[in-house]
Amino acid sequence: GASSRSFQKKQYGIKLLDDEGQELEAPLLGMDADEDWVLSNSILDASQIRNYTAYNLAGQLMPFTPECRFVEMFIKDGDNYNYRGLYLLTEPVKQGKGHVDIQDYNPRDKRPAVILVRDRADDTKTTLSTWASDQQLTYGWFTVKYPKEELLTPEVIQKLETQLTEIEKTLYSDNYRQFLSYPRLINLPSFIDYFVINEYFMNYDSGDNSTYYYEDPAHQLSMGPLWDYDNCWDNYKFAAGGAEYMVMPERPWFERMVQDPDFNARVVSRYRELRKGIFSDRNIMQFIDNTVAYLGNASKRDRSRWREVYLENHQLALVEEGHGYVIDRNRDTYEEELVRLKDMIKGHGKWLDLYMDDYLNGFIKEPLAERSRETYANIALAFLLIFIASAYLLGKRVK
Repeated sequence: GASSRSFQKKQYGIKLLDDEGQELEAPLLGMDADEDWVLSNSILDASQIRNYTAYNLAGQLMPFTPECRFVEMFIKDGDNYNYRGLYLLTEPVKQGKGHVDIQDYNPRDKRPAVILVRDRADDTKTTLSTWASDQQLTYGWFTVKYPKEELLTPEVIQKLETQLTEIEKTLYSDNYRQFLSYPRLINLPSFIDYFVINEYFMNYDSGDNSTYYYEDPAHQLSMGPLWDYDNCWDNYKFAAGGAEYMVMPERPWFERMVQDPDFNARVVSRYRELRKGIFSDRNIMQFIDNTVAYLGNASKRDRSRWREVYLENHQLALVEEGHGYVIDRNRDTYEEELVRLKDMIKGHGKWLDLYMDDYLNGFIKEPLAERSRETYANIALAFLLIFIASAYLLGKRVK
């Protein structure tokens, strides 16, 4: 990870090899066989379950979300074993059966199979030059996760840049008719689900960093898979996540989609549908309680191993309208962290229940009014033509 490399509790990428040093695919803990794996579970998450909850619940909605299993890790040091704590053994984001199951890359395809990621600028990777990024209208840059860089041809890079630029010029167009044509360029339901999931989970890195997209000849450009939820539900160390506002409407591309009343209506409808099932308070709380019960003493062993880190001061000193105040994120005990987590989930969910519709509609700006005026003018013109035609036909009958 970009930031987690500095953490005391390290996260790891794993590659399985046979005795000859060749890559070895193996189905670990019932997951699809592969040679690449990730051991994650950020020390930032004192609840230990944020990623696990997101992947298992939101993963029911978003295709190709990585599977994961809890494990405890020991590292052999000579004749001794060093206990490193509780980890989440997770499938990586990659193309293939059991992962992002899109077609194999073929540079001759009109739309070659690709996995893209939006993130911070990275000089070590091929960065796509797209209109909105070049104009600094959006945060971050697109790079190609799949295929491998050595397989990318200049022609494929040009295809991707042209396609993404068309989407961006449509979304950011001042011509409202052109703007409203953006749904034909993307898999809109995937964008709606991605928006709802990350707003509900308050995963406000999403849309900016670790944001994945995929496409092949059988798929339009789609959002996903999901990745990196250790900072969700008010767990970002350097800023508070308030329960009573939304952030996804400020993210690249979505900041324009929320100016479309149809997009907003579909987001609200999807959210309310999910609140009756997967995202209901009852289901979420039950899932958390079951997960905590399943972890049992493993959770306590991890907390004992990393006790000094968990007890670090996580107070946030904030300033609002000239008056300073302090938020105390009490992580002294595991039970207190779970209370804080549950309170934020319920609070944000309740606020979205009441105000999501009005909040999103606040982003609909002047172009809607212009479209309305145009619509009314067209209706008036139609009535006028009907009146003239009727008068003409009536006059002919009188003669």
